[in-house]
Amino acid sequence: MKPMTSLLAISLCWLTVTASAQKDSRDLYLQRTQPGAKLTLTLKRNGKISRVPLNTVFQSGDRVAFNFETNFAAYVAVMTKGSSGKRKLLFPYSGAKDRINPNESFRIPTGENWFVFDNTPGREELVFVMSTRPIVEVGQLYQSLQLPNSGKPPANTAPAKPPTSTPSTKPPANTPLPKPPAMTEEQEILAALNSRALKNGRDLNLDDKVEEAYVTTSQKALSEPIAITIYLKHK
Repeated sequence: MKPMTSLLAISLCWLTVTASAQKDSRDLYLQRTQPGAKLTLTLKRNGKISRVPLNTVFQSGDRVAFNFETNFAAYVAVMTKGSSGKRKLLFPYSGAKDRINPNESFRIPTGENWFVFDNTPGREELVFVMSTRPIVEVGQLYQSLQLPNSGKPPANTAPAKPPTSTPSTKPPANTPLPKPPAMTEEQEILAALNSRALKNGRDLNLDDKVEEAYVTTSQKALSEPIAITIYLKHK
């Protein structure tokens, strides 16, 4: 009887491990087996509102909103990167807490506002970042935006005079091409956060359902900012 009992115990153990391994991120999120986030896109098209998958291809005139929540007390940042290459911090926005509570839902943009796709096809990047610790770059960004005269010309600066003659549109031979403008401090901070968080994002598990997506990871991984990129495709 002992060998049969041992065999039965081993079989039950194997079944338990197998069942656990088959759990997707949705189950892990809802059961709080692993920390993570629930992400959704809401589409308004021709007056009709519906939730759509993250890989939806949008049309000109579509309106979209991004919703998120976490199953743990989290520090969150959401930023976008447009076709111009510039990044912008969307969350935390003015009035939002830097640390959100479990299952507390947030919408971007707030209220009844929507992101609207214009007539120019392209791709927008929406980067969702979460961590169990404060996100250093967010604090740095707020500090940089509060610098005196940030983005403004010095006082009493005379406006530049227009040229007295029209310059040639053709540069002289062997003239080096002009360098692209240097990134502002804001762009440098957001780029650093983007790079750091996406590198850690390789440890994320994604379960993209029809109407919602779930991302989960380990508690250890969340000690640093960890991110996932959502590509908003516009044809």
